[in-house]
Amino acid sequence: MLGKLKKAFALGVKAAKITKKEAEKEINAMVKAGIINKNEGRDFLRKIMAEANAERKRFQRFVASEAKREIKKAKPLAKEVARRSKLVAKRAAPKIRRVTSKAMSKARSKAGKAVRKRVAKARVKVKSIRKKKR
Repeated sequence: MLGKLKKAFALGVKAAKITKKEAEKEINAMVKAGIINKNEGRDFLRKIMAEANAERKRFQRFVASEAKREIKKAKPLAKEVARRSKLVAKRAAPKIRRVTSKAMSKARSKAGKAVRKRVAKARVKVKSIRKKKR
């Protein structure tokens, strides 16, 4: 939602820039044609820009109020999601402990077997070396 609001705001700013350029072009054309003089053109441009700024500020207030309204709507949903995720984690914790405990005991027993095999091989080598020395 906020992304759309930001895009709309950017569009409004771009439109204001285009409006100023277009207004300046039209006023310059009127000055060249002799319909108005430079001072009148300058005053007219100031009035147009003042109205555009007022409209921009009104639009900003509107966007801010809409954003606040949408955030206010989303807060209860976010709280509910947080509550449910805590509940799921609480329910899953014992099962996770059991599964990891079983996995660790299997890993320990496999590692223990491997170590016992290595120790047995080392003992056989030591015995054979001792026999050779005699």
